[in-house]
Amino acid sequence: MIFFSIKHFIISLSLVFFTTSVFPQSLGDDTVNNESKNIIKFNPLAIIFSPPIFTSEYRVILEHSVNNKSSFFAGASFLSRNPILWALELDLPATGYRIQGGYKFYYKGNAPKGSYIGPFVSFANVFVNQDRFTNSDGNYLHNLSFFNLDFIYGHQFVFKNNLTFDIATGLGYKKNNYSGTQNKISNPFENILSSSAYYAFTNIKLVCNLNLGYKF
Repeated sequence: MIFFSIKHFIISLSLVFFTTSVFPQSLGDDTVNNESKNIIKFNPLAIIFSPPIFTSEYRVILEHSVNNKSSFFAGASFLSRNPILWALELDLPATGYRIQGGYKFYYKGNAPKGSYIGPFVSFANVFVNQDRFTNSDGNYLHNLSFFNLDFIYGHQFVFKNNLTFDIATGLGYKKNNYSGTQNKISNPFENILSSSAYYAFTNIKLVCNLNLGYKF
């Protein structure tokens, strides 16, 4: 299942970059709004709450403007145990990663500032170990993977001090997978991690993204 989702991610990302690399010159001239073509971003809220349940996401994204209407972005994240749940002694040891990428067409304003639309693709994989909630020498390891292919609409603000604020919404397709490995222990979290309520009843997803950044 994991390799199947990674294959989907690679194919989707390849289509995004191939399509948009063929046409960006027709979507705007070769100049960028100013000399700063790059933005490095992060999302502090993802540290508190991340879509993979029980985890925190430490995310870094780089956006590069290729002309005054087009930009590409790519990012990587490290997933680990949630600090709030850890403080409440409710956390589960977790580790994983997320990779993402996409394209933005700035139909209003000049890249990297203004309103935009574009495709966005991401893949995440996380392992969650619930040993600390059991009274056995055994272990139970949950593996969760998340594949997303979205179309987003958003607006990026660029302030005088080169700080940026990027907010977006949209709709997309999602394919989430769950698997677990049990070793003679009870598993009170399986119903949560593998439930239809958690994975939803449809492959349609609502997108809501925000990132803080610095333009350079």
